[in-house]
Amino acid sequence: MPDRSRRSHSSKRTGSRTAVALAVAAVLLAGCGGAPDSSTAGSAGSTPSVSITPQAAISSTPTPAEPTSRSTPPSAFDKTDWEVEAEKSALLRNNIYSAGEVSTVRCDLPTGLLGSKAAVVRYITVMITCLDKAWRPLIVRSAYFEPVQVHTFNRKSTSPCGPGRDGVVAFYCASNHGIYLDWTAYVVESRSRLLGSQITLINATAHEYGHHVQELAGIMPYYAARYYRTTGAARLENSRRMELQASCFATAFFGANQQSLNLRGARLEELRLGRGGDEDYPGTPRDHGSASSIRIWEPAGFKSSSPGSCNTWAASAKRVS
Repeated sequence: MPDRSRRSHSSKRTGSRTAVALAVAAVLLAGCGGAPDSSTAGSAGSTPSVSITPQAAISSTPTPAEPTSRSTPPSAFDKTDWEVEAEKSALLRNNIYSAGEVSTVRCDLPTGLLGSKAAVVRYITVMITCLDKAWRPLIVRSAYFEPVQVHTFNRKSTSPCGPGRDGVVAFYCASNHGIYLDWTAYVVESRSRLLGSQITLINATAHEYGHHVQELAGIMPYYAARYYRTTGAARLENSRRMELQASCFATAFFGANQQSLNLRGARLEELRLGRGGDEDYPGTPRDHGSASSIRIWEPAGFKSSSPGSCNTWAASAKRVS
């Protein structure tokens, strides 16, 4: 089983899973739980947002609330011909796939020790700014861009989407575009552990921001509709399509900004660690993707630097196993 203390990739591989809750135009992806404190970082948003899910803890299976809002496709259970076509358009032919490469931006991440809450929040704030700048040009070509707001908490969290689950250190709430982070999960006391913590943080942030892109692009509401139309293996497969896509979006950002993020040598190797799949976590739902599927989608995003390589919804079941 992967060493969860070192893993810094997305969702389950990062040691955390994401739970999606769509309620009153909101989608919650839980990656870690705790109660938010009054601290926030980043820019405020008035609409749904994406969560950050590091590999430090196990997150739960996506469980969106029943679709009820204007952002939710009408009649999520009994689809009309129009709804079938709308779903195909949003998931299979989304404009984000043809929006081009993720922008290359200057990203001057702090180099100091992540030894306190203030240091962690500062690091996250810079990372979110980089992600906003990199993704905004693609989003505005087909949708309205909204930045994310980061809230920190200590072990227990609540949000407009509900409380985070026990053991989860980060989650995304779509109703307020809020990323909720347990800052204590990223604090390190020595420089020997700094690299692992930094990479965990940037990888988790980028993965959860991938969910934000899904929300802004209109993918997430249709995922929620599918969630409620399916059960068992079919529901888990839809979950894997969602999570693998978010991870692919994350690596597209990394590929476009490899130089700025200094993803070379030891840093790049650290980023590649922990690519274990669902099979590496016995007793947990197979909702994030197998190691073989992860090895398909993450390298594809990194190599192309484009969300066009991340259409998991059109892929065969074997590629999202």
